Amino acid sequence: MDKDRIVGSGKQIKGAVKQVVGKAVGDAKLESEGKADKIEGKVQNTLAASKTRSKVNSRTATGARWCTLARVHAGTPVGVHFLL
Repeated sequence: MDKDRIVGSGKQIKGAVKQVVGKAVGDAKLESEGKADKIEGKVQNTLAASKTRSKVNSRTATGARWCTLARVHAGTPVGVHFLL
């Protein structure tokens, strides 16, 4: 889990608390701020997850895998390593 997802989860928790407290004391402004914080946290989590997935997919798409070919040159095996 990266920093953005942790911060997003924190915002969701903070928003949930604000929302419950606002509802309990009858403060509509505090309740709506809580809802907004929860939504902001969800968006941040989603963007962080998307960013993580795109990094993984870009590594795979560019072929971040090493391959080894063995060939024989003048009777001596030679290993050739390359990045796909």
